[in-house]
Amino acid sequence: MNLLRLYIIIGILLVLPSCNSETVFISSSTMENNEWDYSNIITYEFNITDTVNSNNISLFMRNDLDYSYRNIHLIISLFNDNLTIVTDTVQYEIADQYGRWTGQGIGDVKSNYLRLNDVVTFPNKGIYYFSIKHGMRDTPLKGVRKIGLEITQNQ
Repeated sequence: MNLLRLYIIIGILLVLPSCNSETVFISSSTMENNEWDYSNIITYEFNITDTVNSNNISLFMRNDLDYSYRNIHLIISLFNDNLTIVTDTVQYEIADQYGRWTGQGIGDVKSNYLRLNDVVTFPNKGIYYFSIKHGMRDTPLKGVRKIGLEITQNQ
């Protein structure tokens, strides 16, 4: 059985590099004392040079057992040159109905990859900003260790 598992892992590792996407931007922010205050708006700045190919936008969240909810509500905005392109509220479930975390990880810390949009084409070249704040009732929101943003380009 262990040999089969090894073959599966090797197969996945060989296929992953052949995936047809290129990282445009990736960054994360660590929360002080594993708490995210409502007034703490996380903003990422990135440069877009391709306005033809579409992009995947994903969020990343690392939480621990002090996070007391099954889901998280996030208020996100994408803007450039002081022009807001989109503002939206998104909700992700990070635990099932029985309280089992859906993210990956060992022990008390779980990592969640939250797919936001698969087909974003930026209208102009230049600097863009992406902001994230939580829309939960608690402030500070305990148990949030890290929030991140990843943008990959479809080829």
